[in-house]
Amino acid sequence: MADFLSSTVRRSAAVLFTEAIAVAMAVTPLPGTVASAYAAPNQPPEVCGAAQVAGKQFSNGVTPVLFVHGFNSGPAMWTGEAAKVEKSNDKLVELVSRTGSVTSFTFDYRRFSTRWVTNNNIGPRLADTISCLRNRADRKVIVVAHSMGGLATQWAASDRGGRAGRNILTVVTLGTPYKGSWLAECTLNRAFDRGHFRECAEARRVFEECDQIQRRGEKQPATCRGVPSKIARNSKAVEGLANKNSEITSLAPWPSKRGPAVYALAGKAEFGKREKRGEAGLFGRLAVAGIEIGDKVVSVESATNGGRTATVECDTTDPPKDTCFHTMLHRNDTLVRTVAGRIRITIQREETKQSQPRRIDLSRQRITVDGMGPLMFGMSRAQAEKAIREQIPGTPDQPEPYGRPCRDLSIKDGPKGLFLRFSRDELVAIRVSSAASTAISTASGVHRGSTRADLLQTYAPEITTTSVDDSNEELLFEPSAPKFGGRVIQFSVKDGKVDAFAAGNPFFADNLDCSSD
Repeated sequence: MADFLSSTVRRSAAVLFTEAIAVAMAVTPLPGTVASAYAAPNQPPEVCGAAQVAGKQFSNGVTPVLFVHGFNSGPAMWTGEAAKVEKSNDKLVELVSRTGSVTSFTFDYRRFSTRWVTNNNIGPRLADTISCLRNRADRKVIVVAHSMGGLATQWAASDRGGRAGRNILTVVTLGTPYKGSWLAECTLNRAFDRGHFRECAEARRVFEECDQIQRRGEKQPATCRGVPSKIARNSKAVEGLANKNSEITSLAPWPSKRGPAVYALAGKAEFGKREKRGEAGLFGRLAVAGIEIGDKVVSVESATNGGRTATVECDTTDPPKDTCFHTMLHRNDTLVRTVAGRIRITIQREETKQSQPRRIDLSRQRITVDGMGPLMFGMSRAQAEKAIREQIPGTPDQPEPYGRPCRDLSIKDGPKGLFLRFSRDELVAIRVSSAASTAISTASGVHRGSTRADLLQTYAPEITTTSVDDSNEELLFEPSAPKFGGRVIQFSVKDGKVDAFAAGNPFFADNLDCSSD
């Protein structure tokens, strides 16, 4: 690759590196605090870790959207005057704050951003902040993260790290170096630069020149503005952000099967109409040289990590207006609309889910002489359906031509082998057949497969044997307290183990079938 680079192109590459590092890796710490949070001017603070309200007033039942900045940045990247989206007077946090029932927050770790994400003031504090917002709002949190902020979120969400994934609804990342940054690689003093030796050597030459100018106390030229110091170039953060290093590879896989949905967005430099591949033009020449520049700091492959990509066309001839450049991604109109749209869809889905009644998982409910979880004996079919939020097809009040007037009805999508026994539209018994799961049990833990000895020990002395043959036995649990209204649980024991049981009115609580639909 390097053989294709003339000295002119190498000088151009150095300009690219200098420009990128000056903006992306300036290391002068910004003043501020990470501990406080505020609700609005002239109002009492609402402390939630390192979160600060950046949108409308925080309230219970409103989804928190947490914005996490990147390396050596701060909340001002989201809220400052320079945060306005291109061709707009709005900032991303303002657009998001107008998206349904949400409140925008910023997470502040600027004083510690030259350290790695496992530092207590970054990943662990982010995990605590997410959990705090989840509890305060009674809603899961949406995270929007830039660059290293995405890696901090990755650690905070994982079971290996902060274990906050259960409190996160969705994560959207912008330019996060999931596989490292080749520009960060160039800041390290390594003998081998993994494919960018000559380019990195040229970048280091610029670093050294700027260091000397600073030591001499001379006025810095434009090419040195923001170039990181030696201390910053050897910081934990830069080492961690370099390509395919152990810090990044040791993070838990992202996204994970049990974790939140992750939408990874990236900047990608496009060739303008006047620039063609191979012609005189910085990006054309670099493309011939085989460098995939991405957002000029992080490659597309690294920033997407198998997720979703937004490709944006950049004004490469005017760097201050180049909003697909790494530190400008949050100002790019295409990416901003993608982020806001994703949040809008997520909120709509969550609100729809919240408005729908939750089904009751009856396999987790215990059977007693009073009923099963929300099901109580004496309910009508309509009342039972409302209690479990599921349909019970059939005609429970239809009398049988012979024997007892009852019907065994199954629950739509309910547990296999579980039947509700109705007589004249009244729930009189619940029956667990030999086809039911062992997860369905009585309040004392007796289930299909429990031994006869365990059954007798559990309910003694209020259990009696009602009938026995060569291999089958009927045992009746009949609590004597008046509050139970004479209701019982009858167990069928086969070959020394519980095979089926039924609870309810003693006239109906047996394992003889009613006619079922």
